[in-house]
Amino acid sequence: MGVTGTSFMSGGNEPYHVFVQQAQQVFEQLLTELKAAVVDLFNNVTIDENGIDPNSELFTMTKSTSSYVVADNPFDAVDRRFIASIWKKLKLR
Repeated sequence: MGVTGTSFMSGGNEPYHVFVQQAQQVFEQLLTELKAAVVDLFNNVTIDENGIDPNSELFTMTKSTSSYVVADNPFDAVDRRFIASIWKKLKLR
């Protein structure tokens, strides 16, 4: 990459733009490697009269795509208790 986040005040690049350039380079490299890996995987799969072997490397990858996120707001219950306690205190006055 070779780009450093030198001070943009002294003629260097603005750190945000340096970050974006580096992120784009890394993403493009990742995409190139991913495409090559997918092509390699499919080129090595054996297909016979029965189709693709279910025990091939193609099917040994993780099959689960479920998410373990239980709630969008993990503090929701805490927020409700906090608001309820304030409401209770206001009612006592």
